[in-house]
Order: sequence, then structure tokens, then C-alpha cells
Amino acid sequence: YAALNPSQAALMLYGIPPPTPKETVKLMEEIFVKKEKLLEKKYVEILERIRQYYKDFEHGKLKEAKGVDIDRFLSDISDYFNRLKKLFTAIEKRAETKKIDEMYDSAISVTKDVLRLEGVEVSVDLTKDFEKYLTKTNKVTEKYLAVLKNIFKAKKDFKEGKLTKQEIQKVWIEAS
Repeated sequence: YAALNPSQAALMLYGIPPPTPKETVKLMEEIFVKKEKLLEKKYVEILERIRQYYKDFEHGKLKEAKGVDIDRFLSDISDYFNRLKKLFTAIEKRAETKKIDEMYDSAISVTKDVLRLEGVEVSVDLTKDFEKYLTKTNKVTEKYLAVLKNIFKAKKDFKEGKLTKQEIQKVWIEAS
């Protein structure tokens, strides 16, 4: 994301292809202000003011920058960048939550399906059922039981805020 402006990087982190500067302002408002409610409208207004100021210079409408404008922009930009850092954190947290939830839901679904195919009446404790009907009968190896337990533990640890980004990635790779 280094070659992009931070707003474009935020949109890409969210999953949007890199937009043009004009599209960036519109998308920031549509997605982060209106849809997700992760950003306040004043930050989109700051971005639009900066873009418009730049365009006015580019097209010759402005010939010189006033000191008062520069001071205001510097203050606004500092505020904007600090807020974008928080936005990045929120987007990453949502992505991690989605990843953990998808992994957990898939593990439960697949485990239940496999157990049902074996004619097992699925109980509340899937790991015990998995171990009893699949691992101990040598239908699957212990490795898969360990993966299942790791996924369940990861979900629990994530809810408690004990799971790092690296640990999420490790469980994700292991489960894939």
C-alpha cells in the first residue's frame, strides 16, 4: 500500500480495488461513513477539501497558497491521519473476526456432516464425538482432531482477546 494514499489503502484493506482520487472520496463516504459507520463525515470532508485545493492548483484557479490555508491543512491532515490509523485497526479487527467465524463455522459444519455420514447422532461436544467415532476407530488421524481442537480454542481465545494476528494466521493455515 506504500504507493497509495492512506485513504486508498483503507479501501483496499476493506476489499475494494484501488480507486481514483475522486472515487476515493465518494467511496470513503459511502462505505466507511454511511454503510459501516466506522468513520465520521468530517474526515471525508477534510479529504474532499484537500483534493479540491489540489485540483484548483492543477487547473490554475489558485496561483499561490496562503499561510492560513497551509496551517489549516496541516492540522486537518494530522487529525485525518490519526483517525485513519484507528480506521485501519477497526477494518483489520473486522477481517480477523470474519476469518475466525468462517473457520469456526466451517469446522462445525464439516464435522457434523462427517459424523452424520457415519450414522452418529451428533451431541453438543463435537470434539468428543469426533474422537470417539472417527479418531479412535482409525477413520481419521489424530492430526485432524488436533486441528479441530485448535480451531475451537482459537475461537474462544479470540473472543477473550488472547489471540494475536500471527496466531490467527497459523490456525487458518493449519485448518486449510
